[in-house]
Amino acid sequence: MTPVRRLRQAGARYGLTGSILLIFLAVQAVRLVWIVLVPLNHRDVLVISPEPPSLDERIAQFRAYDPFFPEAVVTGSATVGSALAIRLIGVSVNGAAGTGSAFVVMPDGQQASFGAGEEIAPGATLKLVAIDHIVVNHDGRDEMIYLDQPAPPAADAGPGNAAQAR
Repeated sequence: MTPVRRLRQAGARYGLTGSILLIFLAVQAVRLVWIVLVPLNHRDVLVISPEPPSLDERIAQFRAYDPFFPEAVVTGSATVGSALAIRLIGVSVNGAAGTGSAFVVMPDGQQASFGAGEEIAPGATLKLVAIDHIVVNHDGRDEMIYLDQPAPPAADAGPGNAAQAR
């Protein structure tokens, strides 16, 4: 007896709904056999996994960082502090991908979020996001802004205003 004849007999026995369910079951059985028999080609799967820093690089980073005096740490040609009137209030670091975003208060008091590579202000681009600071490329210079670093004084602060601030 052929499979088609068996389906016709089952259809006569179970009606239209039974026939549809049997066809659905047969299709699912064929799909299951196909999944088991056909191997997965791993070359078609794209996996992006960035290289973590080497042990020597991590040790050098830990030795260069002073948690008690972070402003004393200068990495490369980056200077601590910035001429930008922004204040860093938070960071979100994705260590696996090497990216992140910074949450800053702009000079007008508005809070904004910027991803690595985005322009913060004219001539200032967010270059790097670290655990406690960001590096901003401002007019060709790298400047580091820390989380607890106070914003620079306003440009119109004269000698009388500086004495009042103390």
